Amino acid sequence: MNVKKIFSALAMFATFAAFAADNDFVITDIPTEQGAAKIEWIKPACFVKDRYLAWSTLIARKDGELVAVFSGDRNAKMCFSGKIQLIRSGDSGKTWSAPETVYSSIVDDRDAGVCEMPDGNLLVSFYSGLDSRRVTSWQGFEESKVVFKNTTEKERTAALGNWQIRSVDTVGRKWASPVQTYTSAPHGAVALSNKSLLYVGKHRDRTIDPHENPEQWWKDRSTGKIFAEESKDLGRTWNVIGEIPVAKKFVDTDKKTVSEPCVVECSNGMLLVQMRRQDKTDPDKPNAKLLQSESFDFGRTWTLAHEVDIEGYPPHLLNLGDRGILCTYAKRVKGKEGIYAKISGDFGKTWGSEIRLAGALEGSKGDAGYPSTVVLKDGSLLTMFYTKTSAGVGLYVVKWNVKPAKK
Repeated sequence: MNVKKIFSALAMFATFAAFAADNDFVITDIPTEQGAAKIEWIKPACFVKDRYLAWSTLIARKDGELVAVFSGDRNAKMCFSGKIQLIRSGDSGKTWSAPETVYSSIVDDRDAGVCEMPDGNLLVSFYSGLDSRRVTSWQGFEESKVVFKNTTEKERTAALGNWQIRSVDTVGRKWASPVQTYTSAPHGAVALSNKSLLYVGKHRDRTIDPHENPEQWWKDRSTGKIFAEESKDLGRTWNVIGEIPVAKKFVDTDKKTVSEPCVVECSNGMLLVQMRRQDKTDPDKPNAKLLQSESFDFGRTWTLAHEVDIEGYPPHLLNLGDRGILCTYAKRVKGKEGIYAKISGDFGKTWGSEIRLAGALEGSKGDAGYPSTVVLKDGSLLTMFYTKTSAGVGLYVVKWNVKPAKK
């Protein structure tokens, strides 16, 4: 029995809509001119009422088409109905297609990442887990009881894990069976100049039930390590090739965690990875500074992770060529909520002034973020993020530009 179809049937009254930008988002608090950056416009890409979606990744394909993947058709932020969905744009982000479902299991599918492989096919990453069973008051806990009643333990265990799924056509509408990876990360794998694929993620055991084994679940969450995985056969198989060393002072308790890494290949061949860090031991700094590590051998060895002057999470990294390395991220600190960016002109050694791309929407209550950015055909930038609003939940895109970084 497909339990997700039950949940979807109960919510068929939900509607999908693309709203005009001025209906839902006012950017009067965001200066359009910010030093070297200029913000042009902001628009909704996908918006749902009475449903939920989140955690998107945006890429620009070689032919100029934009593709975004996300966890959609959800009943709530923590639920069992999440599916991996995809939308497209053929006009640089002005308009978008209706969502297509890439994958749906009997448990919660979330944290979708995507890349275009050297053969032109797409590779989508995600994980399927039991996280919404952690708190009994969450909607997902009640939904999970229905799933547990109508499925066997063998079926649920088979569905749980960290996954990569390849398209079997360059369009990205037919998909192979998913293959399991050792780690997961919100923005997916990257194609490197040596023709391999690299996936830097955090190892988590998705089969641990946070309701039945809360201590084991928390220990796994806090002690999970960051690894680099490589595929030399276009995502069919993956092998762990390296581990990013992180000092114990950043991960020594369940209140100090490192997660959600993102990697980019710089123009000099160096790999740069940044990781989200949370330090709940300091109430004045709920968003600790990002950690960063570098590799000079395509991910086999890494420098000891160190703090950089970027406060927020999670990072998305993009190589802008002569304009530097771009990091986009979100802040959920009261009074500073929004989507931000910084640029490095020296391969991550230093980071420039902060650019605020979007503020908080009315009704978001801090439920927003996970930005990712692409370079458009005209050289401008497009950043996508998700946010809750007083009317629903949406994926929004900001078009902006930046001058070349100073050397």
